[in-house]
Amino acid sequence: MAPRVASIQRGGPANANSSFAPSTAANSGPDNGAPPVKKRRRRNRKGKNASKKAGAGGQAGLVTVQHQAGAPKVVQKPSQPHNRRLSAPARAFPRFNELPSELQKTIFMIAAGEHNWRNHHVTKWVYVSRKVREWIEPLNYNSIELPCNSDDCPVYESDRKMLELLERMLQSKPKEFITKNVRQIFTNSRPDLGDNSVELKLLSACDNLETLECWSSPRQALVDILTTKTWPRLKTLCLNIDILPKDENTFYFPLFQHVTHLDLKFSEPELLSWKSLKSLQNLTYMRVNMMEDLMWNEYEIAADKACAIACEMQKCFPSNLKYFVILIPIGVLYHISIACKTHKDEERWTKVEAIRLGQFDSRIMLGCMGDRGQWADHDILDYELDPDHFEEFTEDYLYTTANLSYPTGPRSNTVYPGEIWKEVEEGLRRRNDSELTLAAEL
Repeated sequence: MAPRVASIQRGGPANANSSFAPSTAANSGPDNGAPPVKKRRRRNRKGKNASKKAGAGGQAGLVTVQHQAGAPKVVQKPSQPHNRRLSAPARAFPRFNELPSELQKTIFMIAAGEHNWRNHHVTKWVYVSRKVREWIEPLNYNSIELPCNSDDCPVYESDRKMLELLERMLQSKPKEFITKNVRQIFTNSRPDLGDNSVELKLLSACDNLETLECWSSPRQALVDILTTKTWPRLKTLCLNIDILPKDENTFYFPLFQHVTHLDLKFSEPELLSWKSLKSLQNLTYMRVNMMEDLMWNEYEIAADKACAIACEMQKCFPSNLKYFVILIPIGVLYHISIACKTHKDEERWTKVEAIRLGQFDSRIMLGCMGDRGQWADHDILDYELDPDHFEEFTEDYLYTTANLSYPTGPRSNTVYPGEIWKEVEEGLRRRNDSELTLAAEL
C-alpha cells in the first residue's frame, strides 16, 4: 500500500484533539477541528525521496511526515528558539536591541573602560557583532605593548601571535585608522634577540602618539625615526637616552618639544652637556635613572653622583619645571640614610641632606627604585646599626622619598602615565609639611 503523507505547521502549537490521521468519518467532522489530510499518490518512488519532493514543493515552514495506513504516527518538529538568533547581549538582556544605538555604544565603552584594555574578554567583544566591532576594535589598538625580547624576558607563543596580529593590522588597516587610534606605545627590544620590524613600522606610522616608552637598545633604524619624527601630541616620553646622540644639541630634537613628562635612563655615566634641556618650555616633570648598576656598598659613589647631577642640571632647568627626581636603588638609598646619621665625611652627607630636604632646590627630590616594603619590614639592615633604632635613623628618609616604579618595568606606565607622578607630588607635599612643622617647633 502506498504511504500516506501529512503536512503540519513548523513550530505550531500542538492540538490535543488533533491526531493528524487520514481523514475518516470519525475525525473529519466539523466538531473535530483538525483539517483533513490530503492524500498524495507516489509511483515507484522511495518514501525518503517522496518526502523530500513534497517538502520542497510545499509552503515555507511546513514539515512533511510519513506514516503507514492503519498505524498513524504524529511527528511535530520543535521550532528553533528565537533567542538563538540574537547576539550575546540580546540573549542576556532581551530588550538590548530596543535601546538606541548611542546608548548601546555607551554601555560597551563604559564596560571596556572598567577593564584593562588587554583583558581577553574585552578583546573578544569584537566578535559579538559587526556594530560592536566598530566600537571596540579601536580600543584594542589604543595602547600597544610590544613584547619584551630581553635576555630575562623571552618571547612566548602568545607574544608571537600578538606580533602577527599587529603585522596584519599594519597591512590591512588604512593609515587613517592607525593615526586616529594608536595613542600609546611601549617597546623594549634588542636587535640581536629577535625581529623588530613591527616596532619600526609602528613608530613610523603612528603620527598622533601621546605616550611613548622606548627602552630599546640603540640601532640606526630606530635612531633615524626618533631624531626626525615629529609627534605634536606626545606628552609623556620614557626613553633610553643612549639611543640618541649625546651632545649639546640632544634636547633640540623634535621628539622632545611637546613633552611635559620626561623619564630618562642612562647606561653611560652622563650627557656631555645638559644645556639644550632649557629649551623644553613645556616640561614640568622629569626623572633620571643614572645609578641602576650600583651595588649597595657603593653608596658613597651614589651620594657624590646625586650631588653632581643636581648641581649640573639645576643650571639648565626649563622655566616651567616643577619636579625633578633623581632615582637611587633602594638598598643604596638606605645606606645613604645611615651614613648621613653617622656624621662620617660630614661635608658629603651635608650636601645630600640639603638635596633630600629641598634646601638645595625645592624642585629636586630623591626617589627610590625597588620595593620600599623591604625597607619598612626591616629586611634591609646594616649590621652596625642596632635594629631597635631603625625607625630613628631612617623614618625621615622613608617619609620624604618618592617611591617610584622601576623605570623599565612594570609596564603600567603605558596605560596610566599619570600614576607614576602621584607619589612624587605626594612626597613633595609631605616634605614641605615636614619642613613647616620643623620650622614651627623651632
